Amino acid sequence: MDLTTIAILFIGFCLIILLLSIFFGKSNNIIKEATYKQRGALFSVAERSFYGVLEQAISKDYKIFGKVRVADVLTPKSNMNKSNWQTAFNKISAKHFDYVLCQKETLKVVGVIELDDKSHNSKRAKKRDAFLEDACEGAGLKLIRFKAKAGYQIDSVREYIVRSLISSEDKVVNALNFNIAVIDKNDNERFQNLETNAKSKVSSSKLAKKLGVKTPELLDKMVKCRYLVVIDEVHHLTEKGKEVGGEFIEKSRFPAHFIWSEDLIVREEIN
Repeated sequence: MDLTTIAILFIGFCLIILLLSIFFGKSNNIIKEATYKQRGALFSVAERSFYGVLEQAISKDYKIFGKVRVADVLTPKSNMNKSNWQTAFNKISAKHFDYVLCQKETLKVVGVIELDDKSHNSKRAKKRDAFLEDACEGAGLKLIRFKAKAGYQIDSVREYIVRSLISSEDKVVNALNFNIAVIDKNDNERFQNLETNAKSKVSSSKLAKKLGVKTPELLDKMVKCRYLVVIDEVHHLTEKGKEVGGEFIEKSRFPAHFIWSEDLIVREEIN
């Protein structure tokens, strides 16, 4: 092979390298410049508003995080074969929880919260919601739902979270503090103090009987007095209700109920 042929081959090789570098350089620029864009605010207006409510409702011992990937909270069980594990993981990998409630010190997940706005009304969304409820129930994780509204009462949101988190038979909520603290029956002194306090008061039904009215009528009066508020067809104790001595007993020897001072006077006038 003479020198001329070698020179021609060398020049051709260089041209090919140059053309390839130009082509791939343009491809990289396209990827860098046009593939992604920002999506804007992390929350919708309703989600951001409710996030502010949650921040005020939870205790200082807890933190609330938003838009957390389900796969960062749940994971398929390790006893599955590889194929089933991957299938289960794929079902949660592209989903997220609206809000995740964690202990402040350890960031251990305590529960997850979903805000149900009109986007949850579609068939696809309902299927997704049902799947997440089943997944959380199977994992022993409490999922708490709130309906999107124009406004919220912070005390009622706080109490609803507490009531949702505490469900076992051997625990009761310290309803006076609403700090998502739990009194266990093993803590005899604290539990006995709460039980003694409860014995000095009467249930809504007993108070209604004493006042000569039916229990539903009494509860309606309590709402008018702002001692109670109704959220999603469930009565919740308000700050004003606590001020007059009202308490909510989640579960003890009796079903969940409100208790009140025996001498409570129920006035329907709203101050």
